[in-house]
Amino acid sequence: MAGCVATDKTRDQATKNIYQAIELIDWGKQEELPARDLIRELIEWFIGDVLDELGTRKEVEYAFKILDDGTSADRQLRVYKETGSLEAVVDNLIQETEEGVW
Repeated sequence: MAGCVATDKTRDQATKNIYQAIELIDWGKQEELPARDLIRELIEWFIGDVLDELGTRKEVEYAFKILDDGTSADRQLRVYKETGSLEAVVDNLIQETEEGVW
Protein backbone atom coordinates (compact mmCIF):
# COMPACT_ATOMS: atom_id res chain seq x y z
CA MET A 1 0.00 0.00 0.00
CA ALA A 2 1.45 3.38 -1.01
CA GLY A 3 1.73 6.09 1.60
CA CYS A 4 1.16 9.82 1.28
CA VAL A 5 4.01 12.21 1.85
CA ALA A 6 3.26 15.82 2.70
CA THR A 7 5.61 18.19 0.90
CA ASP A 8 5.97 21.94 1.37
CA LYS A 9 3.88 22.38 -1.79
CA THR A 10 1.01 20.21 -0.54
CA ARG A 11 1.12 21.90 2.88
CA ASP A 12 0.90 25.30 1.18
CA GLN A 13 -2.09 24.15 -0.85
CA ALA A 14 -3.76 22.69 2.24
CA THR A 15 -3.34 25.89 4.23
CA LYS A 16 -4.54 28.13 1.40
CA ASN A 17 -7.54 30.23 2.35
CA ILE A 18 -10.30 27.68 1.82
CA TYR A 19 -12.87 30.35 0.97
CA GLN A 20 -10.78 31.32 -2.04
CA ALA A 21 -10.56 27.74 -3.29
CA ILE A 22 -14.08 26.33 -2.89
CA GLU A 23 -16.96 27.01 -5.24
CA LEU A 24 -20.64 26.78 -4.27
CA ILE A 25 -23.76 26.73 -6.38
CA ASP A 26 -25.85 29.90 -6.50
CA TRP A 27 -29.23 28.35 -7.21
CA GLY A 28 -30.75 31.71 -8.17
CA LYS A 29 -28.15 32.26 -10.88
CA GLN A 30 -27.81 28.55 -11.69
CA GLU A 31 -24.00 28.76 -11.67
CA GLU A 32 -20.99 27.97 -9.53
CA LEU A 33 -19.39 30.90 -7.75
CA PRO A 34 -16.35 31.16 -5.49
CA ALA A 35 -17.52 30.58 -1.91
CA ARG A 36 -16.17 33.95 -0.79
CA ASP A 37 -18.31 35.76 -3.39
CA LEU A 38 -21.44 33.84 -2.44
CA ILE A 39 -20.85 34.30 1.31
CA ARG A 40 -20.33 38.04 0.75
CA GLU A 41 -23.55 38.22 -1.28
CA LEU A 42 -25.51 36.29 1.37
CA ILE A 43 -24.29 38.57 4.17
CA GLU A 44 -25.09 41.72 2.21
CA TRP A 45 -28.47 40.46 1.03
CA PHE A 46 -29.73 39.08 4.35
CA ILE A 47 -28.37 41.58 6.86
CA GLY A 48 -26.84 44.46 4.90
CA ASP A 49 -29.80 46.77 5.47
CA VAL A 50 -29.62 46.55 9.28
CA LEU A 51 -25.86 46.74 9.89
CA ASP A 52 -25.81 50.51 10.42
CA GLU A 53 -28.95 50.44 12.55
CA LEU A 54 -27.36 47.81 14.82
CA GLY A 55 -23.96 49.50 14.77
CA THR A 56 -22.27 46.30 13.62
CA ARG A 57 -21.09 47.15 10.10
CA LYS A 58 -17.38 47.22 11.07
CA GLU A 59 -17.57 43.81 12.76
CA VAL A 60 -19.45 42.18 9.89
CA GLU A 61 -17.21 43.75 7.26
CA TYR A 62 -14.25 42.14 9.02
CA ALA A 63 -15.71 38.85 7.77
CA PHE A 64 -15.06 40.18 4.25
CA LYS A 65 -11.41 40.80 5.18
CA ILE A 66 -11.13 37.18 6.31
CA LEU A 67 -12.69 36.01 3.06
CA ASP A 68 -10.22 38.10 1.04
CA ASP A 69 -7.03 37.87 3.12
CA GLY A 70 -7.50 34.80 5.31
CA THR A 71 -7.54 34.51 9.06
CA SER A 72 -4.91 35.79 11.46
CA ALA A 73 -3.32 32.32 11.31
CA ASP A 74 -3.17 32.55 7.50
CA ARG A 75 -1.48 35.96 7.73
CA GLN A 76 0.98 34.70 10.37
CA LEU A 77 1.96 31.77 8.15
CA ARG A 78 2.36 34.11 5.20
CA VAL A 79 4.68 36.42 7.18
CA TYR A 80 6.73 33.46 8.41
CA LYS A 81 7.07 32.01 4.90
CA GLU A 82 8.13 35.41 3.56
CA THR A 83 10.66 36.14 6.32
CA GLY A 84 11.51 32.87 8.08
CA SER A 85 11.39 34.88 11.28
CA LEU A 86 9.14 34.31 14.30
CA GLU A 87 10.11 37.80 15.44
CA ALA A 88 8.60 39.20 12.22
CA VAL A 89 5.41 37.25 12.93
CA VAL A 90 5.16 38.77 16.42
CA ASP A 91 5.94 42.24 15.05
CA ASN A 92 3.15 41.83 12.50
CA LEU A 93 0.71 40.73 15.23
CA ILE A 94 1.63 43.79 17.28
CA GLN A 95 1.11 46.03 14.25
CA GLU A 96 -2.28 44.49 13.46
CA THR A 97 -3.34 44.83 17.10
CA GLU A 98 -2.33 48.50 17.17
CA GLU A 99 -4.25 49.11 13.94
CA GLY A 100 -7.31 47.40 15.40
CA VAL A 101 -7.21 44.39 13.10
CA TRP A 102 -8.41 41.43 15.11
